[in-house]
Amino acid sequence: MSKKILILDGNSSQCLPLMRSFYKGGHWVTLVCPSKLCSGYFSRYANKRIVWCTVTGNEEQYYQQLLEHVKVEKYDLVLGLSDASSALLASHKSEIEQYVQTTVPDYPIYSVAADKYLTMKLCMEHNIPCPVSYAVDELEDDDYKMNLKFPLVLKPRKGVGAVGFTILEDQESLFEQLPELKEKHGKLLIQEYIPNKKQFTVEAFCDENSDLKACVVSEKTRFFPVSGGTSSCNFLVDHPAVVLIVEKLLKTLNWVGVANIDFVFDPRDGMPKVIEINPRIGATAKIAFMAGIDLAKMLLSLAEGKKLAKYSSHEEDIVMRNLLLDVLWFLFSSWEQKRITYPGFSQFFGRKVHYQSFRMDDPAPLIGFILGYIMKYANLDLLNKKLGVQTNSKLKSKVKTS
Repeated sequence: MSKKILILDGNSSQCLPLMRSFYKGGHWVTLVCPSKLCSGYFSRYANKRIVWCTVTGNEEQYYQQLLEHVKVEKYDLVLGLSDASSALLASHKSEIEQYVQTTVPDYPIYSVAADKYLTMKLCMEHNIPCPVSYAVDELEDDDYKMNLKFPLVLKPRKGVGAVGFTILEDQESLFEQLPELKEKHGKLLIQEYIPNKKQFTVEAFCDENSDLKACVVSEKTRFFPVSGGTSSCNFLVDHPAVVLIVEKLLKTLNWVGVANIDFVFDPRDGMPKVIEINPRIGATAKIAFMAGIDLAKMLLSLAEGKKLAKYSSHEEDIVMRNLLLDVLWFLFSSWEQKRITYPGFSQFFGRKVHYQSFRMDDPAPLIGFILGYIMKYANLDLLNKKLGVQTNSKLKSKVKTS
């Protein structure tokens, strides 16, 4: 039976595989976009496209607009794909579900996953591998002097992507930069610095009992900025240790639905460690679809209260590339980095090579993706943040993946 699906965040790359699956399944897809210059707006797999304001900075206006819309249109499912829209759905879940189903967990659970410190606290309390972490507001002066080992990481407890992610080398830098960073980013998290060259991202799906039904692990192999930014190339790996940690973490959290979890590999003890939970479907979720795990069907089944089958295996060695960022990686990387990178930069084609923002049967979203990036980074402040440009030479920033 055909369903009506409302997908928020048409400017996200993860909207594309979801739209395609729903559309191919015979369902009606309405896509909400912040402008016409975004990847989703250009996709052939939307039955209807509408333009609303952005969620961030307009939460109440967006919520009222959403509520009025679902009252009239009678959708079967609404999906938020960004941190902002997912938070809005979770915080207003009871009101929204009077008119349409969601797949977000209850807000107390969501709020733990959305707060990087609360996530780390949960991990530390339940012996789930993670960096040692402290909330800045909970530390006393003596703690700064006695307990902290440098270098360390300072970052916002809440936030999107790499904004505010800072590595500090000594106590002097910490005390000097802390007031400015608190004023700029609000509540902060101090975290043990893990020297690493391997990072992983995970797409995981839990049923209504928080039982893990699907888990796809990808290694992040290239980034832009090159020193460590948004991943431009990922490939699927078999990593049972990561899967076991994900299963314990999400069960402990009582998670329901999709979550994206970031890991770093700690060479000091050989353990993968949880860095954060992104409490929504991840930007590289298409790699799960390519591996044979249809997250769209799983989301619809969850919303309908159907029993979910468990994916015990999936295809491996699939490569997912963000073409625009990968080209930038090539332009800014060293010859040595180009030589040793895997998979090779020139591996553009092949049965297992896929692209995050387009596919051969739906190429137009690449145009929207490029135009959206141009509009976004016409803002020089955002561009400087992306490139890691600093106004203070004593502040060393390292951008991490979104």
